[in-house]
Amino acid sequence: MANSKSGAPPAPRAGLRDLAATSRERCRYGKATRKRAPRGSLGYWDEADRERDALVTMTAQNAIRVPELVPIRHGRMALSPWNYYRGAAAVMVGGPASQAHSGLMVQLCGDAHIPNFGLWATPERNLLFDLRDFDEALPGPFEWDVKRFAASVVVAAQQNRMKRKLAAAAVAAGVQAHCRRMPG
Repeated sequence: MANSKSGAPPAPRAGLRDLAATSRERCRYGKATRKRAPRGSLGYWDEADRERDALVTMTAQNAIRVPELVPIRHGRMALSPWNYYRGAAAVMVGGPASQAHSGLMVQLCGDAHIPNFGLWATPERNLLFDLRDFDEALPGPFEWDVKRFAASVVVAAQQNRMKRKLAAAAVAAGVQAHCRRMPG
């Protein structure tokens, strides 16, 4: 959109920095974020570090839900660790929010677990594989969705009694695929 008086594009708003202009600059900026949140630290989580209580978070969410549906939701979530995980996107944010992060802010899916990925058709009739559920979308550091996805692989593996070594390989393969597919 051009400035109506001069025909020049509008100046960026103060405090908002546009993406670096070149791939090389973006790569340098991305690597610099590793000082804030080293890659090796991204897989670490200790429950003692959590800043929010899961029950308090769930109870607070109940205030914005249809009261008659809350017991049904809780009943479904109580069926298994997997069902709880799928319904606890707000609780999941409590873990990463208490840790250092990259500062690379994006609009998150917020609920990036395995069943929320899948095939969908474009208007041009092409099939794409991508996220397909955005009802928990929120702004945050990009790695929060990656962590939610990786944790969902762990929970699914445990639910299906997968051996630890195989589960760890599945998590690593999923995260590596994400890294390969990210534009850079």
